[in-house]
Parts: sequence; structure tokens; C-alpha cells
Amino acid sequence: MVNTQDAEDLRDSSSLRVGGGRSVVNLEGILPHDGFTTILDPLVARVVLFDGGHGRTVLTTLDVTSVPDRTLERAKQAVSAETGAPHDQVIVVASHTFSAPHVHPASTSTERSAELRNDAFEDRLVAACADAARIAVVQLRAARVETARGDCPVGVNRDVETSDGWGLGMNESSPTDPRLDVLTLRGFDGTPIAVLVNVAVQPSVMNGARGDDGGLLVSGDLAGVFCALIEDEFPGSTAFFLPGAAGDQAPRVDPSAVRSDPYSEVRRIAHLMRAEVARCMTEGRVARRSLPTVVDRAVVTVPGQQALPREKIAPTRTHRFTPDEPRDVPLAVLRIGGVRLLCVQPELSVRTGQTIRSAVTGEPILVVTMADGAAKYLPEAAAYQRITYEALSSSYAQGAAETVASAAVHLLKGNPGAQFMPVGPPPGGSPSAWAHPEFDEEAFAASRAGKNLVRMQEIYDRYPDDELGADVIAHWAARGVRKEAFEIGTDRAYAVFTPTDLDSTQRYALVYVSHGGREPINRTETRGFPALAGIQKFIAVLPWNGGPSNEDVEQEFPRILDDLLRRGYPVDLGRVYAVGYSAGSDATGVLACVYPDVLAAVSPSPSGNLFAKGRWYQDPASYARNTDHGLPFIAVGGTLDGGDRFPLAAADHLRNFDIWMEHIVKLPAYRAISLAQTRAIAESSPDPVKRAFGIDFDRTFTADFEDLDWLFGDFLDHDGVARARFAAGVGLPHAQTASHVPIIWDFLRHFSKNESTGASVHSPVVLDGIRRAPRAS
Repeated sequence: MVNTQDAEDLRDSSSLRVGGGRSVVNLEGILPHDGFTTILDPLVARVVLFDGGHGRTVLTTLDVTSVPDRTLERAKQAVSAETGAPHDQVIVVASHTFSAPHVHPASTSTERSAELRNDAFEDRLVAACADAARIAVVQLRAARVETARGDCPVGVNRDVETSDGWGLGMNESSPTDPRLDVLTLRGFDGTPIAVLVNVAVQPSVMNGARGDDGGLLVSGDLAGVFCALIEDEFPGSTAFFLPGAAGDQAPRVDPSAVRSDPYSEVRRIAHLMRAEVARCMTEGRVARRSLPTVVDRAVVTVPGQQALPREKIAPTRTHRFTPDEPRDVPLAVLRIGGVRLLCVQPELSVRTGQTIRSAVTGEPILVVTMADGAAKYLPEAAAYQRITYEALSSSYAQGAAETVASAAVHLLKGNPGAQFMPVGPPPGGSPSAWAHPEFDEEAFAASRAGKNLVRMQEIYDRYPDDELGADVIAHWAARGVRKEAFEIGTDRAYAVFTPTDLDSTQRYALVYVSHGGREPINRTETRGFPALAGIQKFIAVLPWNGGPSNEDVEQEFPRILDDLLRRGYPVDLGRVYAVGYSAGSDATGVLACVYPDVLAAVSPSPSGNLFAKGRWYQDPASYARNTDHGLPFIAVGGTLDGGDRFPLAAADHLRNFDIWMEHIVKLPAYRAISLAQTRAIAESSPDPVKRAFGIDFDRTFTADFEDLDWLFGDFLDHDGVARARFAAGVGLPHAQTASHVPIIWDFLRHFSKNESTGASVHSPVVLDGIRRAPRAS
């Protein structure tokens, strides 16, 4: 876990924006319907919208027992239309209150009036979802992610053995899960935007409760009352009850109180939950990284069986389960940084949920049921042997839950096969430039990082020879970026990416991105900086630098900078950064030594070859211009890079490293490292970060991006600020994933040039790439 302030900054500095919205379902003219006659408390649609810059993701909850297919499709379409989130990035979860009318297929209605009320009720549910989504869009603002875990035993196992077999009741001796997970999205002012709570209990206290007229009472039940309490406690927030693995769980109620005043039990349990959530949000919260946010989906096919109608279910010792056609079980994983919400249609048994969570290490897993449709129970194998109510009601055959759990774990992990880090220096052999011999390319291709890499490059793969085609321009415009290119087809070519809402009265940071060896500009543009420019509001420039190996970078950098100013680009000359990967690392190294008076910070990545190929120790004149300028430095790579990696393997490589840290970065009190020392650290250090790099950093920490472990090592100045940072994705080859650029930008953006001294100064809080000019009154 990241446990330093810089690490918290890294997690929270992303461009995530979150908005929450709620809307009461209008039941005027609907009741009486489906046996319900009186509203005790409102049914509510709630929406939380995540905007990570590359796209939008939405989680919607609806106070109903379940969401049938037609209603689900209509609700998703409405939410998608209001938020701009793609259809497959919208998840709809039923709170599973039993005290709400059902939406029935039209064919089941025998009366025209009932059919009209049924359709009108569905219309109102969809309208409430749309209204909540509309509010969430308006409420979008920058957010941080926090999680906390509490203990709140509000559920109890409901499978009870009787003389006739297994029935329903309260069984204190069978498995239950008191765990309560809280996911809080906070604005930068500290106020909660959305509070998501996951707990394994059915909100069914009011099930069957009737009013004075004998009709059923409408209520959000435990889910609705609890959310209202949280929203009252944290004004402006939207609260979400996410039902956990509670297929065999019931609310832990006082039976006598339920018989006399069930609503008092609802309030009692809701207050217990509210108190524990409030405690967690104050005492136990842990900051998490914010990006990426995305929904991954999969479908698992499992054996089916014929479910018994409810009226035919009773405790029994014998039953022959009748096989039926296979069933599809859709799975969705909503990823918010490293936090993962597994969302499934059917109701899981409590032990299935616990099994899934225990099989996936790292940041928290929330298991959410009743998601994206209605499918009733998916019981564990033991339920079929006992012939429980859940097993008799299920349309899934024995063993289906275990198959789904295995698939869910696989989806949650995103295939962890690429996560491998050798201890000590790499073994002998001739590694390729792409990857170390230990690299598992098949596992990487199946991993989240590998899939993201392919997605990032799709626009280049489609249009490799059409740099300024209409589809390419539209691709970037959809991401809030304007693409322009100049002198295409010559060695002086360069492309410029600016936010579409560029304001000429402000000044924007500039990132000069040198390409990898022989990599065309329009392929380099898929590596991340242009997309981030639209989110973080900076200018990204991608030059050809005179040739396939950036041969003329020393001349092209000042020429292009002058050209940009001449063309009227509002460049902040105090925030000019140079970055490059692979051969672009060498080019960035040149710029660091030739223009230290212009650059605020640099990122030559992965940097192993920068030190291996350089000859600074033989030619002090090459870094003479750095005498008066210390340049902050960050390098990002992978532990299984074929050649451009750590630990450094030769004494002259380490001498170059020392010169960079002491004379170019200008670390105070830097201690040179010998080849013997780096080998000893790589072989025996108890710190996995120091061991991976073979370097004795001042500070180390780890983080999780794209389901891969990342290692971070910092060298600090006298104020405890990281002036040099090295990062490596565990198991990554010589490739730039979706994580590289956000990690680099998060470091660079904190540094700017002092106008009077020319020193690179650190600002602890920087929201984006704009230096805002004062506006005239």
C-alpha cells in the first residue's frame, strides 16, 4: 500500500471527475398497482457518473425488487443519452427492496387498467433514471477516491433445517458476512460527492407489510432509509446501497418488533449501518488512485435446471433437480483505479462472495448482486445437497456458482500471469530489445495492460497513412483534443495537440514528446500524451526531430518552440517539459543537457539505456550547461524490458547514473553507487523496489495500475520533495501502457521555472496544465 504523501498525491492527482444525482420515482396515478396502495417512503433512482477523460462510466441504482430486461434496456438507453457514457459502460443495480411494485410483461396483465399502470410505472422508473443522470452530469467535479471497511452484522443466514427439510428462518450457526465496504468519492474540498456501501443483506424487512386499507406499503425499505440517512448526514452527497452476496441472508431483525412495527426495525438497522459508515469515513479511510474507470464485461455459460414455482416450494428431504438448457451469466467489473466492483445478475450465496474476494489480492473488491437484470438465485453446491429454498428456486444447476466464481476471479484479476519480477540481476542469455526471456507474451496480451495497449493504438492501426484524415481528427475531437500538423512529409514535421477549449488568455504547459526509434509521429500520438492533453489542459508537441532516431533534436526543439510562439500558441514558458521513450529517451537526455535553462523537468524513459549508452563520465563538457540548473527527473519502464532496464549491469553505466543524479538532477547529498553495491542490493535487499532497481533510494512505495504492481523509488531533496523518481511496472516489457503517461505527468506538472532564478521549483498542489492569468474586472 502506498503510505507516503507523494504516493497519495499520485493516486489522487488524476483527472477523475465524479457527479451524483438522485430522483424520486413519481407514483402519482400509478397506485393502486400490483397490490400496493400507499407510499410509506419514496422509491428513488440514483446515479453516480465517472468521467476519467477517456470516457464515461455510470452506476445506477433503482429502488425496485429487480429490473426486468425491457426496463433495463430502456433505463440504460436513457442514462447513456443523458451522460454520454457508452451503453456497455452503464450498470443498473436493483436495491432489491421487496416493497415496490414489479414491472410485469404486458402479456401477464388481465385488465387493461392494470396494463396501463404497469407501463406507466415503467415509464416513471426510466424517467427517474434519466433525471438522476441529468443531475449527475451537472454535478460533475474533480474527485478523490477513498475506501474503508467496517463491521456491521445486520444480516443472518436464513436457511434453517426443520424435521421436513430446509426452510426459511434465522440461523445463527450458518455462514454470514458482517463485512461492510464503503467507497467514497470526495471533492477536493473534502465533501463527499457519492458514498457507495456494499453489504450482504436483503432489504426485505417490510416484505408484506400492509397499511390501514389492507394494501401493501411502498418503501425503499432498509436500502432507501439508509441512503436517506447518509444523504442527510452529508448534504450534497448521493448514497448508494449495493446489495452483496445475500442470496441466503435475511435482515437480522427482532421478530416481535417486525410483527408490531416493522418500520421501526427498518430505522433501527439503517441507523446501525449509518453509524458504522460514518465511522469508517472518518477513522478508517484509505486514499486510492482514481484512474482508470471502466467497465469490463464477460459472459459465463453454465448448466441450467428447471426452477420450481414459489407456491410449490416447501421443506423436503428428496427432490430430483431436472436439467434444462444452459444459462448465460453476464459479469461486469467496474474498475475505479484499483478498486473493483464485481457486478452480477443473480443472487449469490454469502460463501460464494467470500470465496471470490479471498481469491483476489490487492485493493478492495466489492461483490454486488442484482446488477443488469433479474435472475434470482445462484446457490453454492451445498444448497443443492440440502435442497434449500434457494436451490429449488434456481434456474442454475449445481456447480454453476463455482464456475461463475472462477470466471469472476479471472475477470477481476485481468489475468495476473504477466506479474512476475525476478529476484536479483537477470539470468544470462541474450534478451531481445522487446522483452526479457522470462516475459510471458501470451499472458501480457490477455492482461488488462496488454488489452489497453492495443485499444490505445487502434486509431493508428486503422489509419497509419492518413495523419489528418477526417476520422482521425474526429477521433481526437471526441476526446476534447484538437490535432494539427505542420510540414508533414519532411524531416521538420511535427504535430500539435491542444485542448479543444483552449483559452488564449491563459498560459498552457508544453510537453515535448520525442518518438521511439523509427516510430512515426502518428503512432507516437497513441501513447498517451495527446489524450491526456485534453483532460489535463496542456499542449503536447510530437516532433520528427529530423529523422528516425531524433537525429536533429538539438536544433528542432528551439525551432519548433519558436514556431509555436509565432503561430500564437499560448505556451507557458515556465512549464516546458521534455519526455521520450526508448530512442526518445536519448533525445530527451540531449535536451536536458543542452537546454536546462528552458526545461522545468524531464522524463527520459525507461532510462536504462540512457545511462548505458551515454559517456558523460568521459566528457564533462556534455553537461557543462547544467552547472546552474538542476532538472527534476522521472523515468518509467518495466521489470521485464529486454534491454532498457535495471539493475544497471556495468560500472560505467553506474558512473553515468551518478553524474545524472549529482550534476544534472543535482540531488543534495547524493551518494555514488558502485557495481558491487548495486549487485548486493539486487540480490539481498528486503525492499522489493530497491531490489528491482539495484538502487538505495531515499523512499520507496508501490501502487496498483491496470491490475499490475508498480514499484516506485524516489531521491529526495532537503524538503522531502522527490527530485528524481524511478517507476517500473512489474512484468512489463519494452512497451508504454495506459499507466505510463499519467505517472509521468503527475510528477512533471508539479515543477515550474522560477522566473527570476531559473530554478525548477516544486508546487505541492497543481490541478492541471493551465497557468491562469488574472482576468480584467
